[in-house]
Amino acid sequence: MYRHPVSNHTLFREIFLNTIRYLSDHKHLYYICGDFNNNLGNLEVESTIKDYVNSLISLSCKLLISKPTRVSDHSATITDHMYANDNKHDILSGIPIYEISDHLPDFAIAKQIKPDARSIYKNNQFRDMKCFCPENFLFDLQQTLNQTNLLDPEVPPDSDLEILVQTFLVVLNKHAPLCNVSRKHSKVFKNPWMTTALLKSIITKINFIQKFGIKKAHLNMMHISNTETHLIEQ
Repeated sequence: MYRHPVSNHTLFREIFLNTIRYLSDHKHLYYICGDFNNNLGNLEVESTIKDYVNSLISLSCKLLISKPTRVSDHSATITDHMYANDNKHDILSGIPIYEISDHLPDFAIAKQIKPDARSIYKNNQFRDMKCFCPENFLFDLQQTLNQTNLLDPEVPPDSDLEILVQTFLVVLNKHAPLCNVSRKHSKVFKNPWMTTALLKSIITKINFIQKFGIKKAHLNMMHISNTETHLIEQ
């Protein structure tokens, strides 16, 4: 997002806050970043900026950048903003010291949490992580990036970002390829009450029946049924 420095500050803030309010009311997840040309470094001296920040906080909006992103010999301003309402992930944000332009780049990384089994199969695809090795992946990514013209002064920053994303996906697909979900698993995980623990219990029951027969597995099945009932009640 970009706000021209000569545009109306008050009108922009009003529209932006209304947009954040709409996203919050409709429970939409968002990450918003850009050059807002609005110095948050003046928070303590300008009441309008303080009110703006307080309004964002009241809407559960997180401000991910709090250090100057444009530094010169005579000033240091926080004009590049990054906002998010993601409460499910730990977010790491920062400002690398790379002089690509007169603005320092900023980033935010949402740390991956172990997904629920149902979410893995939601889009009929999942990444095969069985043979994934972080060290090999990072080494391969670094070697591949070294062969690109990333951070070339003659290449626009937008192109740098596109090169970075495409290179990352190519290497990721090599180390953790996308696989299609079988029809069997797709049907199973469409049930909202089917948790990983409950599915494991059902599979254990089936294995008992196949190994010992129905009569010999009866006592074991009674124990497993009690476990399933407890899991469903939870």
